[in-house]
Amino acid sequence: MKNTTKLGIVSFLLAVVFGSVVLGYLYNDQDSFSLVWEPTDKTPPYTTGGDGLVPEPERFEPDEDVSLMLRQLIIKTGTLVLEVFDYDETYSNIINLTRSYEGYISSYNMYTVKISGEKVKKGIFVIRLPSDYFESAMETFRDLGEVSTEDVTTRDVTEEYVDLDSRLRNLQAQEEQYLALLEKAWEIEDILLIQKELERVRGEIERLLGRMKYLEDQATLSTIRIEYNEKEPEPNLWDQLGLDKAWEIGIATFVIFIRGFVIFLVGWSIPIIVIILIVSTIWRKRDRRFRGQRREQENLDTK
Repeated sequence: MKNTTKLGIVSFLLAVVFGSVVLGYLYNDQDSFSLVWEPTDKTPPYTTGGDGLVPEPERFEPDEDVSLMLRQLIIKTGTLVLEVFDYDETYSNIINLTRSYEGYISSYNMYTVKISGEKVKKGIFVIRLPSDYFESAMETFRDLGEVSTEDVTTRDVTEEYVDLDSRLRNLQAQEEQYLALLEKAWEIEDILLIQKELERVRGEIERLLGRMKYLEDQATLSTIRIEYNEKEPEPNLWDQLGLDKAWEIGIATFVIFIRGFVIFLVGWSIPIIVIILIVSTIWRKRDRRFRGQRREQENLDTK
């Protein structure tokens, strides 16, 4: 009986020891027993830098298929300087033609200048219209008047756009990786670090998207700048001989003379009047004296 009891106790102790060993092994082998989160899956990959764990972004190179799928992006810009006979008629024609080409007036300015004594109107239109109509529109606007200046420039931005697209996809992949890290992060320091990097990446994404949108807009809609003015009036014989300027100079000289004369009279009138009065008084006294002496001489001769 005693041997049986001892055997049972020994068997129980052996079972306890064996169970403890098995549990310890399982505890160390499985991460599910850990109370503190530690990343076990290194996806997305990250490298250790000065600012902590930073995800290593996937690198996207420009794909030839993507380049072929993108249509060629060319920015077209034209400038026309015209001389027209009727300003208001040309104004209406430009507006109507712009509408017919499915475009719109981006800006308009009008001012007047004085030429040969007459006011001449000048106007400036900035027009945006689909690039497919650019050449046709330039030819049509050219016929509105006499062309004095014409300039056309084109710029191919396809390569820049493809490069921006590649950089954008890299940044978007980086953003996804940071979001994946943010879901797993428990430490406040790690969360703040990841959020800071997210803000930086998203700022770069917004900047690239803005630049790409600008290039698309400029390539989709061409820009035509039209500056036009009424033809300057032809000078008549009077103007050709320069008599108009001579007449103006003569009138100006006469006005200056009259002005100086009036200023002279106003400024010197009082002294002149005083001098005249003094001279007149002296002359009268002298004349009376001369007459008196003459009468006395006549009386003596009579006697």
